[in-house]
Amino acid sequence: MTEGLTASTRIRTAPRDTSDEVYLTELWKEILGLSAVGADDRYLDLGGNSAALYQIVERIKSDLGYEIDPRIFFDPKHSTLRDIAAVLSARRPAQEIATISNGGAK
Repeated sequence: MTEGLTASTRIRTAPRDTSDEVYLTELWKEILGLSAVGADDRYLDLGGNSAALYQIVERIKSDLGYEIDPRIFFDPKHSTLRDIAAVLSARRPAQEIATISNGGAK
């Protein structure tokens, strides 16, 4: 984290226009009770704890049908919201990615 700035006062990077980054941004804001979450924020830096993590993992499973290893949220090098969204995106079937990129056409 940038020196002198707290999680609530630092400038945030907006999520790219990917469904997974936008989804995770809204999910983290809801479960962590925050008004803003950036793509480069790390779960633990935002005050995330094990109870909230359980809720996030379960919501991802119920909303998207993906099992995600909770340990990724604690990886010091790859645990930003953007990193975790990339893990979710990598799990999408190729057909689903093609459908999304073609504007929903099948």
